Amino acid sequence: MATVCDWPRTAWVLFVTVGISAMVGREDDLEKIASFFANARQTPRGLVIEDAPGSGKTTVWAASLARVVGADVLSCRPAESEATLSFAALSDLLGSAIDDVAIDLPAPQRRALDVALGLDPVAERAIDHRAVGAATLSVLVARSRQRPLVIAVDDLHWLDLPSARAIGFAFRRLTVEPVTFFATARPQAESTPAVEHADVRRDHRVERLRLTPLSVWAVENILRDELELTLPRTALVQLHATAGGNPLFAIELGRALIRRRSLPSPGEPLPVEGDLRALLTARLRRVSDEMRRALLLIALSSNPVEDVLAGACGLEWDQAIGDARRAGIVRAVDGRVRFVHPLFAGVVVADATDRERRDVHRRLAMVTNDAEQRA
Repeated sequence: MATVCDWPRTAWVLFVTVGISAMVGREDDLEKIASFFANARQTPRGLVIEDAPGSGKTTVWAASLARVVGADVLSCRPAESEATLSFAALSDLLGSAIDDVAIDLPAPQRRALDVALGLDPVAERAIDHRAVGAATLSVLVARSRQRPLVIAVDDLHWLDLPSARAIGFAFRRLTVEPVTFFATARPQAESTPAVEHADVRRDHRVERLRLTPLSVWAVENILRDELELTLPRTALVQLHATAGGNPLFAIELGRALIRRRSLPSPGEPLPVEGDLRALLTARLRRVSDEMRRALLLIALSSNPVEDVLAGACGLEWDQAIGDARRAGIVRAVDGRVRFVHPLFAGVVVADATDRERRDVHRRLAMVTNDAEQRA
């Protein structure tokens, strides 16, 4: 079945709810998001899934986007390593949308956007940030006239500041356009400090959703599916309480129990200490030196193309990246290598020495053709 509003002129997004049960433990969250989209009006509004690392924000965000029909989706997924690159996220977000409406853009806006996104060969030309914001607004307005629009951003807290300013500038000036902003973010207390006017979350039209902690039953299913681990009821309840219903934390606790080959007696605490970050740090410290170097290259690269990373890493790359994939730390999609969760990247970088980071930056600078990345 599908859920949609009854008002033919104001309801614009059809949210397909078939298959929601496939995401164990997330039925309520997906229903809330379905309700948000189904009740969308012909005015700008937003929803940010705001929760702690490892809670499953990206999984719910991606599953929700896959069920949106009747609207165009422009999306970007910024990473920590890209947060210092100017307009990296905006370039991913707008993409081919610029070409679709380029003829309607005022010439100054088009020139500003071309310079900001690296499309203008005159690299020395100064960037007019206000014109870039105005151009972003013009693109969104023009696209929304063709079809309702969803602006989707995963890990909003890693937006580079120029992109955040342009997106914030545009969204604040939308008034009657059928544009919905849909994003994930860490709670503001845990996010990188943002300039107030650049944070879309401060707009009164943007709602926030905190995910429901997974139930004991859901955690049991995740441990069985991900680790082939079945725990006695008392140990399962303890693990669930320690993880607080956080799926990534639960999986890492399960890994630690498998490695220790010991379970607590009834009434005893889990034989595992530390929070999620501590568990990931301990796990990554047990990998080979070759894998650690490869993982650091991935974590610090703003453009993790596998061929480029292999050139920076050298002969040890194939073995190291193969081991990392088998260990469930990274995955490769369309020639790009990403961590299965952004927390891995943060832990890898934080645990490296200054010398190791400088060496990796030097290697990356030698293989990139982009002047800003090289700098």
